[in-house]
Amino acid sequence: MEEFEKWLKRHDVYLHRGLRICVRDGRRSVFADRAIPRGTIVLRVPKDCILSRCSSPLANLFADWGGTLDAQVALTLSFLYECHVGEASPWTAYIRLFPETIDSPKLWSSEASASLSCTEVGTVGGTDVRDWQRQFDRQVVPFLAYVQLRVPSLTEFRVNFPEFCRAIAVVGSRAFEIDAFHGLALVPFADMLDHELLETVHFETDYEVCEECGARAGDCGHTIDDDELTSNLGEDTCDLRVCRPLAKGQEVFNTYGELGNDVLLPKFGFALEGNIWDRVHLRTSKGADALPHEDHVALIRPQVAAWLALDGLPVASLEDACFFRYDGTPSNAMLLCAFRFSTSTTESFHAQQLLNLWRLVLLSATSIHQPIQPQNILDPYSESDLKFIQGRPPLRPIRPLPRSSLLLAASLEADQLDSALDKIRAGCIVLSGWAGALDERRASARISAEHPLCKIIHAGEHALLLRAVELLGACIASCDDLRDV
Repeated sequence: MEEFEKWLKRHDVYLHRGLRICVRDGRRSVFADRAIPRGTIVLRVPKDCILSRCSSPLANLFADWGGTLDAQVALTLSFLYECHVGEASPWTAYIRLFPETIDSPKLWSSEASASLSCTEVGTVGGTDVRDWQRQFDRQVVPFLAYVQLRVPSLTEFRVNFPEFCRAIAVVGSRAFEIDAFHGLALVPFADMLDHELLETVHFETDYEVCEECGARAGDCGHTIDDDELTSNLGEDTCDLRVCRPLAKGQEVFNTYGELGNDVLLPKFGFALEGNIWDRVHLRTSKGADALPHEDHVALIRPQVAAWLALDGLPVASLEDACFFRYDGTPSNAMLLCAFRFSTSTTESFHAQQLLNLWRLVLLSATSIHQPIQPQNILDPYSESDLKFIQGRPPLRPIRPLPRSSLLLAASLEADQLDSALDKIRAGCIVLSGWAGALDERRASARISAEHPLCKIIHAGEHALLLRAVELLGACIASCDDLRDV
């Protein structure tokens, strides 16, 4: 670490004196040595010392090659080139701190990967190593052949597929989107911060720069010598600014975004227990593992899509819009699918009317049902999720909302209310069945003992779907109560 800290100083990287790097069990984390107020810039990295496809010695070759290179592939090749030149690389002290690889599901055994097949992670994708194989065969191999033909001195720069897999996993988990010129890049020190839903520092950079040279507006001059593998970059910085006051001894966190485990695991190689951004989608794919009623959902999709559009609620992909959230609540599109599917009543309601009434039903239901007990979900259960569940405010029975309030808030006529409540009640029954079927499909996969992350994924989805079943049961009871007002 001492060598890296000297490297930071030599490259004019500003690092706040109140930050320190700790290594525990081989894992690096950043802590505050003192209280640091909100708004303080704790890191300022000049863009001329970040590693990107534009700052790489391969930059001209990337630009001249006529083939396609994905942004992540180009950055991975830039990283591998620096590894290849070793001590001659200006980023040597930084690159030495990189892990050998990350726990990407693409690198798991086939048995471990199969345990994710019936989960949201397996459905969304990003766990198949064949994706990397295609990138290697179609992009890396032809590009390296071009490099060796164009620059004979680089004939020793070779990459095999296992090396590429390890490198792209590491690079993909640490890269930042910088600006219109650099695109993805590796930012020294900034990539040491771990992810947390509530970040304490925020990454800032000026994205709007010249796409040709990276200069800011009004300063658009650059020089690139075609005979040399170098780039001339303009002055600019990447900053970390404190967005929540840091106390002495507190770990410093950045956020990778509002991401569920279906993104965190494939992209970054970890999963969070009790991740509030987790979702479970209702997929309508055909096949042996199809859900009950999926054929019906597929059939009514055009009707529901038209219904949504009629009420100003367009959905580009109904399948992507149909999901249960972490707290068990269904999305609007999922609700409308169930409402449309559940009854054959000729009563016509606008989508917005039913959604307004649904919010009142949900309010009533969550005000009278009892908190979830941990032993009813999973034992053992994650500590962070228990805190979330048990930390909800005490729930007390309340009087059902007056009928006049229901009519006014839902914009319904008096003779429509009972029929609308019946539709919502029937829709909740359908949704509860779908949640149960999703959980059964998840449970059909064997949880791999090889990877504890599999258990986190399965436990999180199981808890989410049980919360949905409990919540929908409370909503069914609430519909009955509201009808009796």
